[in-house]
Amino acid sequence: LRAPVDGQVAAVNGAIGQASTAAGSSGSGSSGSATTSSSTTTSGFITLTSPDLLEVTANVAEADIDDVRVGQSATVTLSSSNRELAATVTAVATVETITNNVVEYPVTVTLSSSEGVKLGQSTAVSITTGSKQGVLRVSTSALTSIGERTTATVRGDDGVDQVVPVTTGLKGDGVTEILSGLESGDVVVLPETSTGTGGFNFPGVGGLGGRR
Repeated sequence: LRAPVDGQVAAVNGAIGQASTAAGSSGSGSSGSATTSSSTTTSGFITLTSPDLLEVTANVAEADIDDVRVGQSATVTLSSSNRELAATVTAVATVETITNNVVEYPVTVTLSSSEGVKLGQSTAVSITTGSKQGVLRVSTSALTSIGERTTATVRGDDGVDQVVPVTTGLKGDGVTEILSGLESGDVVVLPETSTGTGGFNFPGVGGLGGRR
């Protein structure tokens, strides 16, 4: 037998005298419990892997899939060590998968470096769908949205709270870009909780990444 591509032998799936078959399969993973797999995996008498080019396939909910594009940056976190690895989106499926009545779409990301990574490791995938620098931003928990209207509660110098409408931009992990309605240095009051209320000065500028 001569291998059609370069790689490493991962398994010998037969024995002398055993009948041959044409069955094949490929490795995959899912978000939250995705696993690394080789980009060159075939099944037959011998299984070859390409350890220098590893990829992870994770399922993305239909509510987020429209924001995912080939070429976007991604971060793959190894569950065993919390090590973060740079990756790039290389494929977005057009056919859905349905699990427990939830519609999702498989998205494949390819690792930039596979050093120290083993096939089958559990991972979590985060895809950057947008980013901005030097923006006004506030904690998402300080905003209240009803329909298409979003507001924030601002505490004045006299201690009086005032609800003001705001226009939002990019939404990241826990923070939201403010396009209008607030200014740097405003004290924004958090909604009431079981422990009371609180206020904070949100920063005027900073980086903001949108992740799913």
